[in-house]
Amino acid sequence: SDSSFVYTRTFECGDDSGDRQNIASIDETNDADTATVRVNCYDLVVEKTVDTEKIRAYSWTLDKSVDPDSLNLFQGDSAASEFTIDITRTGVDSGFVASGTIKVKNPSPISAEVFGVGDTLSLGGDVYAIVTCPGGSGPYTIAAADSLECTYTADVADATSGTNTATANNQNFSYDTTGTGTKTGLTPYTDTESVVFNGGTTIAYVDSSATLDDDNGGDAPSGLGLPNTTDCDPEADDVTSCQVVYEELYSCTEEGSNRNLATLTTDSTSTVLTDSAFVEVDCYEITVAKNDTMRYTVEHDWSIEKSANPDTLDLFDGDSGDAAWTVTIGDSSYSTDWRLSGKITIANPNPDRAADLTSVADTLSVLGEIAVNCGGASSVPADDSIECSYNTGQLDSTSNPFGELNTATAYRQNY
Repeated sequence: SDSSFVYTRTFECGDDSGDRQNIASIDETNDADTATVRVNCYDLVVEKTVDTEKIRAYSWTLDKSVDPDSLNLFQGDSAASEFTIDITRTGVDSGFVASGTIKVKNPSPISAEVFGVGDTLSLGGDVYAIVTCPGGSGPYTIAAADSLECTYTADVADATSGTNTATANNQNFSYDTTGTGTKTGLTPYTDTESVVFNGGTTIAYVDSSATLDDDNGGDAPSGLGLPNTTDCDPEADDVTSCQVVYEELYSCTEEGSNRNLATLTTDSTSTVLTDSAFVEVDCYEITVAKNDTMRYTVEHDWSIEKSANPDTLDLFDGDSGDAAWTVTIGDSSYSTDWRLSGKITIANPNPDRAADLTSVADTLSVLGEIAVNCGGASSVPADDSIECSYNTGQLDSTSNPFGELNTATAYRQNY
């Protein structure tokens, strides 16, 4: 009669993978039969991405200067001062974050039960990321040939490079011959990627640029967008700088203290920085003083005449009579050899600038302009004076040939 008996063997992945053949035989007859068990082994696949980001916040400094900061001008002159606006920008990184996705793939024809999807960053010390998966905190059932995708994020202290490991723990089962499983241990599956804060890092900029305004009028920049040079490239690290240079023209209409204000406003936080520079304008004019000496010769032509009245007396002896004598002295005088001379003093009170002279003139109301000798001097040194002379030479005239008015004039060049 027929008989049968049943026995079991437990198979595991590893050495048991593949076709496992089992032979049963009858020793007395040498009859035999073979049964094969195919053991298919599968692994979960963990794949992850790593993205890094940080915040780069900039602080700014603003310094405004002017050269020269004082101008000593003559009336009618103008002069320029050069303004320099120095701007520095320092970037400080913070808010370092590593984030990404964790994908757990199940390539098997059976479902997988996954526990504890986690993510650990090794950056000189372990940092545990916050992992978020669909379905809450797990466990997660991943159907055959399906996957589970989670996200993670971790705040880290600085830009230290390191590694990032994602782990998914698969629930192991021991299955009986009916396919009923009993939970045993957990098998971890991992994927490790590098964490690097470099050119691929997403940067959130704070106050990376600013607007500069200047109240100095038409020659100054207005609404200048910064950074305006490669030195202020928002992608640049560390300290960068920008410089704005322009000139402003001043004249005696701006005499006194002239304030100029620069204002820098950052783009993100609207932080306002200001700095001022002052130009002091003082104005001067040369002064002219003079004296004169007039000389001339007076010629005298004298005459004398004497007469008697009466000039005849007819008398008898014993008579007497008076006669009067008249003496007349005449003076026919006239002037000649007229000469006028003197000194002209031209003073320059300006402490910095020489006064360049185009000419010096002395004018007589009757005779007109006469020659002036300044000894070759064509300018008056700063805070000094020069002395010029004039002389009409000898003039033959019977009356004053010069007139009542003697005027000295110095003509100064404007710049």
